Amino acid sequence: MPGVWKTFLSKEEEREENKEEACELLRSLESELKDKKYFGGDDIGYLDIAANVVAFWIQRVESVVGIDLLNQDSFPILCKWIERLYHEIPLMKECLPPKERHLVYIKTRYEAATATNGNL
Repeated sequence: MPGVWKTFLSKEEEREENKEEACELLRSLESELKDKKYFGGDDIGYLDIAANVVAFWIQRVESVVGIDLLNQDSFPILCKWIERLYHEIPLMKECLPPKERHLVYIKTRYEAATATNGNL
């Protein structure tokens, strides 16, 4: 999801254009869910686990950077899928890193990346 990371790392004047590109990518992901419970249908599968990593990082980085990208108004299907993962599959929630420590890690990486125009 390079478009998403580009949005988070972009300068303010480039952010809207990059944000639209990122939203287009998220719309593609959301369209794959359509009326399905999970990407493979009624049961969680490999793609759900892989896509969850992307959604999880987006949500955490959003809170550090202050950009609202993956929200209920713009992506209701994706947001419902994320909630379902953490409520119906307890193991998913148990595997997440502790939030506060993870946010400190992301903030440190974000500050270093924006200082050098590098990568998260």
